[in-house]
Amino acid sequence: MTATRYPTRPTQTKLRMLTPMTAGMTVVGWLEAIGVFLIVWVSARPLGMYLVRVFQGERVACTSLLQPVERLCYRLIRIDPLHEMSWQEYACAIFALLFIELLYLTVLFGVQGWLPLNRDHIANLTPTHSIHVALAMLAGMPWHDASDNHLLSYLAETIGLNWQRTISIALNIAVAIAMIRAFTRAQCATVGNFWVDLIRGMLYLALPIALGISLFFFIQTTLESLAPSMSPATLIGSVFVYATMLMAHIRLVAMFLLGAALTAAFGISVRDHRQGWSLFATMSLLFFASFDAVYASESMAPPPIHHVGIAESALYTTMKAATSSNMFEIPHAPLPPLTRLALILILHTGQIIFGGGIGFIRLLAFVILAAFLAGLLVGRTPEYVGKIIDRRIMYSILCALFLPLCSSLFSIVFSALIYLSSLAIYIPALAATGAIAKQRTIPITANTFSTSSLTFLLLLVTLIVSVSIVSILPLTVLQPVIEHARLLQGTNGI
Repeated sequence: MTATRYPTRPTQTKLRMLTPMTAGMTVVGWLEAIGVFLIVWVSARPLGMYLVRVFQGERVACTSLLQPVERLCYRLIRIDPLHEMSWQEYACAIFALLFIELLYLTVLFGVQGWLPLNRDHIANLTPTHSIHVALAMLAGMPWHDASDNHLLSYLAETIGLNWQRTISIALNIAVAIAMIRAFTRAQCATVGNFWVDLIRGMLYLALPIALGISLFFFIQTTLESLAPSMSPATLIGSVFVYATMLMAHIRLVAMFLLGAALTAAFGISVRDHRQGWSLFATMSLLFFASFDAVYASESMAPPPIHHVGIAESALYTTMKAATSSNMFEIPHAPLPPLTRLALILILHTGQIIFGGGIGFIRLLAFVILAAFLAGLLVGRTPEYVGKIIDRRIMYSILCALFLPLCSSLFSIVFSALIYLSSLAIYIPALAATGAIAKQRTIPITANTFSTSSLTFLLLLVTLIVSVSIVSILPLTVLQPVIEHARLLQGTNGI
């Protein structure tokens, strides 16, 4: 598969003539967003059932084709698929994989200038820069993607960045499945086998989706070439990098589909579909609130700032920010100020809004915290889907939620800390997973606080928004202070 090099975004502002039919927010714009959302909603349950069957080892449509490959992978890496891991072993396996990936990407970026498929004659990255880009990719931060600045060759993008994205999707899905699995077990010291979850996620999930979308894009005549890059300057720029609107909408549905399917898989696994729909409703409420803010801001912006198609631009921008997917494709400069503010808030939700595996992990952490607070408020034992939330679980959940917040205090000076904190979230998340799996399941009675009610949903959304706002404060408050300190250092010659 060849890498697609998109032209550099022009710097000219985009012009749009407002008419009575297109000025402001329109019913058609909302119908377009609702249409995309309905496709995600309809597809969530079938894909959720597919996820449950795959990770339980049951037969699916492609089992006869992929099972021999799966067994070959087990033999190559010398693992026993029947061996179960404790949460500590699961975490060690994750970081062993991440360390191997870090070495692989660092070496690849450092020698790309000597490798083939480098028609742009891009030089090798320095060791420091190679580690920086590799850490950004491992941490799942595509808005730091180096491909937008033409720092990587075609080969480095294909076998480096694209491969790591596939690994990252499967890894986050594996951890999310381990957390779901913990709620289905009672007094169990194991949470599954990481290598089995990873390989199944890649073979039965990431690979079919990637092949299907790639084939569809090929049919839609997406242009790909290994020729040297070109940067044509045009006056009609767009946030869309696809040949047709249909391709753009398919991409948007694909971005939200995994996060939606995990909520359905959770409800199926715990045998309470209301819990899954409650998680889905939480994501949906946050999404439509975000889209409304971005759409309203785009609609009120002066004509020189408008994009071609206000609704399409707002929908595309919101969904990209919600999933933190290729943020370099969004032209931040011409965006209205309120849109930029909304995007900052969306980004600091931590991909909770249909953000795939890592977003689902953070959402479950917020759900457990909200259930704990709700239990304290009503004077009942905090519990969630039959699991009592004890001290060990809460310590782990708080670490998982506020570790990125604490690291942001120092990320202004040491940018690598934000990458490490994003990777370190796996440890407290898996610690909570292990503690949940060891607990016995208690029956749900009439006195149990309902975690699928509207009251709990509003509490959960309020908690997520509050933490997101608080996470921005260190950056907005400390950055001017640090800049002033650096200015004083330069003035005093220190």
